[in-house]
Amino acid sequence: MTRKLQPPPVPAHAKLHDYDFTPIYRYRLFGSRFHASASDAEWRAGVTLWLKSWDQVPAGSLPDDDVALARLAELGKDVATWRKIRPVALKGWKKHSDKLLYHPVVTEGILRAISTSSKMSQRGKLGARKRWQNAHPESADGDGTSNAQAMLSDSNRRIEKERKRESKDIQSYPSTESDSESEKPIQRLPTSKNSTLAPSGAAPPPQGKDKSTRLDRSWTLPDEWRNEAARLRELHGLSKVNLQLEADKFRAHYCGKAGRDALRTDWRLTWIGWALRADPVRGRPPIDVQAVIRDYEAGKGVS
Repeated sequence: MTRKLQPPPVPAHAKLHDYDFTPIYRYRLFGSRFHASASDAEWRAGVTLWLKSWDQVPAGSLPDDDVALARLAELGKDVATWRKIRPVALKGWKKHSDKLLYHPVVTEGILRAISTSSKMSQRGKLGARKRWQNAHPESADGDGTSNAQAMLSDSNRRIEKERKRESKDIQSYPSTESDSESEKPIQRLPTSKNSTLAPSGAAPPPQGKDKSTRLDRSWTLPDEWRNEAARLRELHGLSKVNLQLEADKFRAHYCGKAGRDALRTDWRLTWIGWALRADPVRGRPPIDVQAVIRDYEAGKGVS
């Protein structure tokens, strides 16, 4: 009796060609049986296929064809070698009713990317429409054609401006892991007049040339720092995390260090760097797959 294949786990026409971020869950990969058992060639082909599946249509799929898979795995026309390593390289991939292969971990990332892109696209369209209507109230009842073109141009200008600002923000964060950080000049983020540069409970900076300080054991996360971390994670398209948990980990990490490893010149920027690197995978709620697919097919997805 032929086993009934499951329906595809992502929308049939899902594309993420313009979504250039691909998550790699380190603890899943290096803790997997695939990593433990794969040879160098099998591991390289397997990871290559995970990454390239994001550019397929539907996103996250692979063709069940050895010639195509050999090319995608960077083996060219060497189909014989591909067939030898295929069982391990495709570990976890399963065929669905559309005759394509899908991997559950890749699918999870794809659905999150679609959901994130859908929300950002919808917010951008609504914002562009509102700005146009505010600037041109006399044309609110027109036929909509010229309005739509103007709104699109306005939206494109704002997207380009946002990208430049994001790039500038990313370049302004110094590394928080370097032992010699206190000896390097730092590009500081702009702060408001009411911002607090010293963390609550931090020891006062010593007098002299070196302004490095330790994080006090009584340190607590200021609301302003929490809000700034949440805003920057949303700006860069990162998933929400438990910032209070990250603050407790942050305090335990730096209060447990000794010597120069425990010194920093700007604890606010150190916290921002920590918050931006926080891993949202552990403990997060499951994805509502059907809701993501419904939103996509209703026209809210990425093109």
